[in-house]
Amino acid sequence: MKHRIEEINKLQIPTWSRHAINETTISLDFTDLKPYRENPLKNNDNCIQIEENAIKNSSSIRMEENALKNDADTNVKGVREFVRNHSNQTYHIHINDNEVLDEPMVLNFIMDSENSLLIEEIIINAGRDSKATIIISYFSKEDGRHIHCGHTKMNLDKGAEIDLIKIQLLSEQSTHLDKNRVTVGEGAVANMILAELGSGNLISECDVSLESDRSMAKLDSIYIGNKSKVIDMNYRMEYVGRHSQGFITAKGALMDKCRKTFKNTLDFVAGSFGSKGREEETVISLSEEAVNISVPLLLCGEENVEGQHASNIGRLSKSKLFYLMSRGLNEKEAKRLMVEASFTPIIEKIPLEALRNRIFHYISEVIQHDK
Repeated sequence: MKHRIEEINKLQIPTWSRHAINETTISLDFTDLKPYRENPLKNNDNCIQIEENAIKNSSSIRMEENALKNDADTNVKGVREFVRNHSNQTYHIHINDNEVLDEPMVLNFIMDSENSLLIEEIIINAGRDSKATIIISYFSKEDGRHIHCGHTKMNLDKGAEIDLIKIQLLSEQSTHLDKNRVTVGEGAVANMILAELGSGNLISECDVSLESDRSMAKLDSIYIGNKSKVIDMNYRMEYVGRHSQGFITAKGALMDKCRKTFKNTLDFVAGSFGSKGREEETVISLSEEAVNISVPLLLCGEENVEGQHASNIGRLSKSKLFYLMSRGLNEKEAKRLMVEASFTPIIEKIPLEALRNRIFHYISEVIQHDK
């Protein structure tokens, strides 16, 4: 069965329609795919174990397995609505007031021929003055066509501090859609890393609302495009509370004939007095045929605020390549070193060494097979 999702990654202020960047539409074919049935907490030694029901006196993860609704509407608007109609997995993560978790919570989704269709909703509620790290990863165990469509909603109460890390390394034949909605309370801090590296068709969205005074959010993203891969990303930071701070940093590398569209928005609404924001993207182009579209947007409805945006897009310097190759590296090794140097400040924030190594290995493999 085929499903069509419209109005994905809508640009907050539309531009000329001929640019084809205002929104995205995608069709998903579920034919021959099997709903995901594995437990993503299995074989994770350093995470809180799954609970059948929410535990009131301690932090918990509660899982609900849903029947795939093939008879639901096949034409919907937005990823959130699609997930609500079709989700086959739901996870509730609750962190109690004043609780500090020393070890990360890890959800590891491994997709294969028997678990090739994952449509999941993840709801995270962090209580007052709580602190935790949550890692969500998506891997393909084997080559093949997999579809992932996810919606994550995270709410941070007053004084909470949450690190949310998402790592996506799905197969080249896979389609990946991921929407994140984050609400940050008074004095709370949300640190996010989105490592969007795999999948041949990638759509990523993150919408952060700094709703209360002195709230803060940092969003770091890395992505890599190769072959004929299509990347569409839309990250938005909304400033509502006074003296709030929000920062977006993206690092990317483009190869072959891939196409990337990145929309990043800072939106200072009326009343966000004294707030500060910055959006920054650095792109390394390793191919003259790669298509790069960057759409930074700065919206201001309040006078006393500070917003900055910057883009650094260009090919690798021939002089730097020559220098590295004169030290005994071949061209691909030199390119890998330059890409890793760009990505490393973000990758090193991931607390698990095994995941860091897996990302570096993936980057090396992609560049090694670059034409």
